[in-house]
Amino acid sequence: MEYKTCSKCGIEKPLKDYYISIRDGIFAHCKECNKKRSREYFFENHEERLKINKEYYETYKELYPDRVKKTKENWRKNNKKYMQDYKKNYRHTEHGKIVLKKSKEKRSRNKGFVPLFENPFPNEIEVDYHHINNLLVIPLPKVTHKGNLGKNHIEKCNKWIQKLYCLDVNKLIR
Repeated sequence: MEYKTCSKCGIEKPLKDYYISIRDGIFAHCKECNKKRSREYFFENHEERLKINKEYYETYKELYPDRVKKTKENWRKNNKKYMQDYKKNYRHTEHGKIVLKKSKEKRSRNKGFVPLFENPFPNEIEVDYHHINNLLVIPLPKVTHKGNLGKNHIEKCNKWIQKLYCLDVNKLIR
């Protein structure tokens, strides 16, 4: 068995512990020293490499939008189970909870409807807006509003409005 001395660590090692170079035949540094040098380079230049990779991807995306789109579609198709699990677990993460809360707030915002009055409930109570007609909405606690979905939804919500606000919705609509 032939041996060679590593020019980096100075230890004599068998040739199988060296990478083969197409140009020279065998590398001057052993595999262990090469890996150590690669690792050091990676950590020292990590931010710069990320920037270069991002620039490359952006350029590639502009040059080959069809390829990028097809690749993403294939990935989604081949990883459906992973995506389902990810989405299922994501809402339990800290970031997922924040995003979910923001999306709920966005959905509950006024979407061209006119609230009859401002939300009178404390911030701890989640609120839904009940439509009393095509234009007007009234804030109701989510617990009372969501629990009343069904055949008698309007009647039950009107009773809650009567209890909470002392308003007769039928008279308001007329």
